[in-house]
Amino acid sequence: MALARHLVRANYSYRAGILDRAMFTGSELQGRTLAFVGLGEVAKGVAARMKSFGMRVIGFEESFKAAEYKECGVIKTSYDEMWPQADYIVLYTSPFDSNICPFITSDILKACKRGVKILVLGHIGVFQPRDMYEGLRSGQIGGAAFDLYEEYIDMDFLRYPIFQHSSVICTMHLAVETQEAIERGGQEVAEQIVNMCKPNTYNTPISSLIN
Repeated sequence: MALARHLVRANYSYRAGILDRAMFTGSELQGRTLAFVGLGEVAKGVAARMKSFGMRVIGFEESFKAAEYKECGVIKTSYDEMWPQADYIVLYTSPFDSNICPFITSDILKACKRGVKILVLGHIGVFQPRDMYEGLRSGQIGGAAFDLYEEYIDMDFLRYPIFQHSSVICTMHLAVETQEAIERGGQEVAEQIVNMCKPNTYNTPISSLIN
């Protein structure tokens, strides 16, 4: 939503005394297509919420069966079909995934709509920084947002040109930083440990990480 309405840039501009609303004309989410690369539990929750904004949600998850796409309201779409349809692309990756490959490259960007917005949540290995920066400069990418794991964030990293671009938002794994998420995470871990000792005590499934 911040990318769609240029909220971060507008905030700094207005606070600097530049009161020109026309500089930050955005776009509505309704009727736009949101594409997911990776459909874990978090992505499925985001998909459900964005559908309530009237977005069309497409995606691909290699491990999914047809019923799972239907259950979360996502239209199954191959990567080749996905790029030219997407107004927004969201890339979810696990911090424990060792098979990361770059999805966003100059060749992929050529197949995308002009002005596509890209959100990278988790791992930096899913995009080519130079290609994304050139895409931002040319306008092929209309904006980008990053919520990255802590191990990728330091001052030298943030000096990369892509993170200095005015159409980029970057945070450090901030998506999970709510009081409710922290409490819920602790509770779920405790329930999983109990389930290991006394199976089926709680409905919380045991994470593969605990196993």
